Amino acid sequence: MVMIISPLITPGDRHRFMQVLLLRQSEASVFTLLCVESFAATCSLPDLKLSLRLLNSFMDRNTIIGFILIALLVIAYSIYNTPSKEQLAQEKHVRDSVALAEKQKRIADSLQALQQQSAADTSRVTATIQNSSTALFSDSSVSEQSFTIENDLLKLTLSNRGGSITSVELKKYKTYNQTPLILFSPENTSFNYLFYVGNEAVETNQILFRPEGKSFSVTGADSNSIAFRAYISPTRYIEQRYSLKGNSLKVDYQFSMQGMDSVIRNTNSYINLVWDTRFNHTEHDLANERNYSSAYMRYTNEDVDGISEHSTGDLRAAGKVQWVSCKTHFFNATLITSAVPFDQGTISSQFEESGTYVKQLKADMVLPFENKSSVSYPMEFYFGANNYQDLKKLRIELEKIIPLGAGLFGAISSPLNKYFFIPMFNWLDNYISSYGLIIVIMTFMLRIVLYPLTYRSFVSAAKMRVLKPEIDELRAKYADDQARFGQEQMKLFRQAGVNPLGGCIPLLLQLPILAAMYTFFPQSIELRQQCLWWVKDLSTYDSVLSFNFNIPFYGNHVSLWTIIMTITSIAFAVYNNQLSGVQGQMKWMAYIMPVMLLGIFNSLPAALTYYYSVSNVAAFLQQYLIKNFVIDEDKIHRQIQENKKKPVKKSKWQQRFEDLQRQQTERGRPKK
Repeated sequence: MVMIISPLITPGDRHRFMQVLLLRQSEASVFTLLCVESFAATCSLPDLKLSLRLLNSFMDRNTIIGFILIALLVIAYSIYNTPSKEQLAQEKHVRDSVALAEKQKRIADSLQALQQQSAADTSRVTATIQNSSTALFSDSSVSEQSFTIENDLLKLTLSNRGGSITSVELKKYKTYNQTPLILFSPENTSFNYLFYVGNEAVETNQILFRPEGKSFSVTGADSNSIAFRAYISPTRYIEQRYSLKGNSLKVDYQFSMQGMDSVIRNTNSYINLVWDTRFNHTEHDLANERNYSSAYMRYTNEDVDGISEHSTGDLRAAGKVQWVSCKTHFFNATLITSAVPFDQGTISSQFEESGTYVKQLKADMVLPFENKSSVSYPMEFYFGANNYQDLKKLRIELEKIIPLGAGLFGAISSPLNKYFFIPMFNWLDNYISSYGLIIVIMTFMLRIVLYPLTYRSFVSAAKMRVLKPEIDELRAKYADDQARFGQEQMKLFRQAGVNPLGGCIPLLLQLPILAAMYTFFPQSIELRQQCLWWVKDLSTYDSVLSFNFNIPFYGNHVSLWTIIMTITSIAFAVYNNQLSGVQGQMKWMAYIMPVMLLGIFNSLPAALTYYYSVSNVAAFLQQYLIKNFVIDEDKIHRQIQENKKKPVKKSKWQQRFEDLQRQQTERGRPKK
């Protein structure tokens, strides 16, 4: 993020400010460092340093620091403790979860007691079971078989053992090593219903279903279906039916029970569905693929919730659920209920460091059961890419599984991605085939949009440069009285009509935009396996040299675009230092920061480091043109001299502030 932000800001001594803050923020995250450097970069050294001295001139240093810290603590405490809509919803879900868990326990206890009392009524059924959960549905004429159903986009493998989908291939895509892209395989997936007949648990993944149909392939607008049935008798069975159209990523799915009301007792008010899958590794960087994979669910007509992609764990649903989704970096497998939502359930995300799969994503859901002769649960599977626009067309908020903004600026950067960057990227994609060129155009378009803010910062920096000789005179004149120096400096600013923070505030408004761009590139499936010169895949790092060992804080490969990014960053810093006149130790800070970030960006997508390199070049050109052809410092100097001749009215606040500062100064002087 630092690498995205810094080329968009005005020249000045941002690195002096960074050095001071880094000493106090040694435990800050990389994102915090990005914001810190960008803030420092928005202010020239005179802006920042003079502002601090200005505050010092008004009152005792300890007093002003105390006031500032107290104010910041109060504001931070208020913001931190104000619950968001998501937090309020989560609290409600937790309360509902406790109530539902207690209700479920009471139902289970009642079920056990009633089942014991009514064992005689189910003697015919339980005698058939013979201590086996699958004996009731046994059929010696059925053997285990696999079937395939496919269309223009999908190829699904189904097994009559369990009657479930055991493999999904997305035909339009390949893995990083150009093999067929299969989301999961028979050996690492399970789709299982659990319910009770008498006192015996029945699990569908142990049942051999009788196929009602055969393998098929459809194209265009054609459709076909296949069903799997497990019979107790000709009129009593459970069925799983799959229907597929030729041009769809959806699979219509229905689980139904016919004539099972005399088998499953009234006391059994629910059916459990467990979908447990280890997703195959399909991208070049397994670690990065895991960082973008997790499980999500949507409460019926409410918000989407999920487990953090950068962690593992469980999440319990405290209410009815419309869909559950297992998401990898660029693809997802989603189960959507139609008429009967899940009552409740739990999703989980786990993985083993030594494992070769991405993550184990599991959904343990509860379907309500009514004791009727015919019960049906219509659903849909969706297997496809994490393309924001395509998922949005489903109108079930499935696009929310793609994180487009988080952290400090998430509330702003997410809408920017949704309504500006993604539409702009897709529009350019309709006319331009080169994604490298698309990124260049987006970079320059962004600079055009931000030009008014950038221009104001350059003007502010120019004003501070014009005033520098007069400030140096004041510094020499009041070298032994910093409080008086601050007063005179403030007086000079008022007379000249200069705001010392004028270069900082406008460019702070750019941070959400830059945060949005930082989030956008790693999530764009359009960049997956797209080439650009030596880069074979813009969605991952470009490795021009690999090692058989790992270099701490760097990795086991060399990314050429990251090196180019670092070189352009240092070159841009050299130009800034020459422009602002930075000397000594502070000068080297501008060179150290890009080197420090070299290791962090070495494993980030090539599209992002390419964008930053282009942005550095664009920033240099913009800065050069504004400095030499737009801003006239002689004209600014004349305007400042004219401003000095005008009477300056002090506000009541300024007058009280100066009076307070004067009192503090008098107290600090030794008595004669």
